[in-house]
Amino acid sequence: MREILFKAKRLDNGEWVEGGCVHQTDYYGKKADKWFIVDGATTEDNDIGFAYEVDPDTVCQYIGLTDKNGVKIFEGDIVDIPGTNRPGIPAAVAYLWEQCQFVISRCGYNPVWLSEYDATKTFVVIGNVHNEEASDGQR
Repeated sequence: MREILFKAKRLDNGEWVEGGCVHQTDYYGKKADKWFIVDGATTEDNDIGFAYEVDPDTVCQYIGLTDKNGVKIFEGDIVDIPGTNRPGIPAAVAYLWEQCQFVISRCGYNPVWLSEYDATKTFVVIGNVHNEEASDGQR
């Protein structure tokens, strides 16, 4: 079974948190538009885990693959891809609605189809489009 997982930046401290994604649209008749990541950790008074309010613009879905260092690859992650002579060429994981699949989107170039590579042997996550600068394996 595939793992359904999301990550996003917390509103209170800007740190990334992973877990299930919840969009709250209405709360007891009051209008609400809040996004939460529930981390799945169990607590004494809450069996579903901690819910962290997150920036909805940073919500990223896990694509079901890891890079060659075992780092989970999420939508919005920037990866170093094989066949490029220069590291640091923007190559972000994106969802192509027309094709119904995740791809590596390179500025000004055709997308890289994930099915053409073994991500666990070739890709390295170097950052995320929502971080200010990319760094090796950090998100």
